[in-house]
Amino acid sequence: MKIISAIILALAVALLPGCSDEPPDPPLLNCDLLLRFFESLDRQDYRAAQEQLAKLRAVGINSTGIDALEDAIRYNILIVDAQKLVDAGDLAGARAMLVDAQSKNAGYQILVIPITELDKVMQLQKGLAALRAPEATPARKLAAVEALEQLLATYPPGEVIRPELDAVRAEIEAAAAAAAAAAAAAEAETPEAP
Repeated sequence: MKIISAIILALAVALLPGCSDEPPDPPLLNCDLLLRFFESLDRQDYRAAQEQLAKLRAVGINSTGIDALEDAIRYNILIVDAQKLVDAGDLAGARAMLVDAQSKNAGYQILVIPITELDKVMQLQKGLAALRAPEATPARKLAAVEALEQLLATYPPGEVIRPELDAVRAEIEAAAAAAAAAAAAAEAETPEAP
């Protein structure tokens, strides 16, 4: 009996450190990976952050929060890549890349926002090209101004072109008024037939 009591006492003493209320220290590898992950996010290096998340998953850290972070990182990578195309003047390429990503990933419905923005910017470019075309007649210019004004009603960032639209409209109205005055003057000079 004394032997059994001694064994139970020895086991209890051996298990006591495992019964503390304090959690064990996390492995240093995980801390280092987390630190590098957040540093990558701080630098806006989303590809490096994505690599750090993959390493965290490999060492067994999984959670819904990590899934959400991974989705946000993938989204940011797409936006950064699209912005590079926009900066290079390839709006259609940026739009195509985002549409392709959206079609391949059903969860990327958030891409509707930048795709819509690109559509509006492309419409602005098209309208301005029509407005500024050397061969554009006053009627075509007026139609372009009206189309652009409708677009501006739904796209406030486009308001930067408002002064140009106002100037073109004023120019067309002044030309029409001058033509009407010239026609009235010509009619006044024409002798009436008996």
